[in-house]
Amino acid sequence: MGPIWLQRVMKAQQKYQQVMKGRYARLDQLNRFFLILGLLFFVVRYWLPFGLGYLLFFVFIFLVIGRFSSKKIYVRTNENQAYLKKTVTFKNWLSKTRNKMTRQSEQQTATTYTIFSCPTCQLKQRAPKGKGEIRVTCKKCATQFTTKV
Repeated sequence: MGPIWLQRVMKAQQKYQQVMKGRYARLDQLNRFFLILGLLFFVVRYWLPFGLGYLLFFVFIFLVIGRFSSKKIYVRTNENQAYLKKTVTFKNWLSKTRNKMTRQSEQQTATTYTIFSCPTCQLKQRAPKGKGEIRVTCKKCATQFTTKV
C-alpha cells in the first residue's frame, strides 16, 4: 500500500471524474473572458459603489461555473462560436479603424513633408516642405549634402 494521502487524492480524482462525466468542463475563450472580467471586477471592487464589484465578480464567476458544469455541451459550444465570431468582427473593425488612422497620418505627412534619400547609403529622410535649399547630415552614415525641399 502506498501512502494514505496518495490514495485519498486518487479517490478524490475518481469522484471528480464521475461528477464531471457528460459535462461541458472546458475553459474555452468565453469562459476565459468571463473569468477575466470577474477577476477585474474583484480587483476594482473598492472603487465601485454599493458593493457592485463583489456583485459583478460573483455573477461572472457563477457564469463560468455554470457553463463549466453544464450538461448542454452543444449549446455551450454554439455560445463559444458566436462569441468568437463577434470577437473576429470586433478585431476586423479595430484593424480597419487603425489602418484608416495611419493612412490619414501618412497623407498628412505626405502633404507637409518632403521625403528624400541619402546619396551614399540611401536612407530615407524627411524635411518640411517649403524650406528651400537645406543642408542635411545623414543620421546613418554622417554624410553632409544639400537638397531642395
